Amino acid sequence: MSLPIPLFSGIALFILAAMSGCATSATPSEARTGGEAAIVRVEGSADLFRGGIWTTAYGGETLHQGDQARTAANGKIDINLGSYGGVLTLMPDSLLQLEQLGPTSPEAEVLAIVDLRLGRVIGDTLKPPARKKVLIRTSTGTQEIR
Repeated sequence: MSLPIPLFSGIALFILAAMSGCATSATPSEARTGGEAAIVRVEGSADLFRGGIWTTAYGGETLHQGDQARTAANGKIDINLGSYGGVLTLMPDSLLQLEQLGPTSPEAEVLAIVDLRLGRVIGDTLKPPARKKVLIRTSTGTQEIR
């Protein structure tokens, strides 16, 4: 199931929640392309899973497809998805996996796919080009940012 996300002042805001709560916005850092994302900021306790192990997450780290991020009860991670993808904030007590970063071809409609396995994520996106989107998969369906 896909749900359109409303635009507010040129920025698409969405909240996917396993529970309700307050949101904070993030300011994108330099855009990344080519199947990479970047951690803009880490607040509290947060970890990354890559190469078969969990390690502490730090601002400035590069993320790739397949990497996972999780936050503790006091943690948040701002992840820059790159050109046109904007920034996602992984909220406290959440877990996500980066399935796809960047379009698979110049004609591809999907710019990124994120699998939200637990908790919630807040998105502040740049205005994507016409007919382009970011997908957020959850246990209850797929949401899209256009």
